[in-house]
Amino acid sequence: ARASGAAAVYAADPVGFRRTAAEALGAEPVEPEAAAGLGVDLATECSGAGAALALCCRALGPGGVLVVVGMGAEAPSLPLIDLQTREVEIRPVFRYAHTYPAALALAASGRAPVERLITQRLPLERVEEGFELSRVAAAGTIKVMIDPRA
Repeated sequence: ARASGAAAVYAADPVGFRRTAAEALGAEPVEPEAAAGLGVDLATECSGAGAALALCCRALGPGGVLVVVGMGAEAPSLPLIDLQTREVEIRPVFRYAHTYPAALALAASGRAPVERLITQRLPLERVEEGFELSRVAAAGTIKVMIDPRA
């Protein structure tokens, strides 16, 4: 977000080590309960968890933009009347369409330290373990890289 010009970046993950990791990458860690009323211009939800989506809604200021990337197992519930009265714009994202060129350029430029997000590297034979580590948010896990060359 900073590489795209954001003046302030907040991380409100319920898992403490993830807030700490976000802080090391330049975000201001925020306890989820404290995110309500931040009045941010843009909130991005990437986990698919209903509680995270609700937190993003509460953190937005009037005229803010809610970007919904995460897809959970159940249809999310949104406080639609509240979002309408604050004129919040909702932008759903599916499969990151048309974002790969910009993301790859950002990573290649070094302005986004993506390597620091990878906490485990596993060979292809351990792919199921990698998915399980990600699914249960095992301690210390942020992103698991499956490397078929390993």
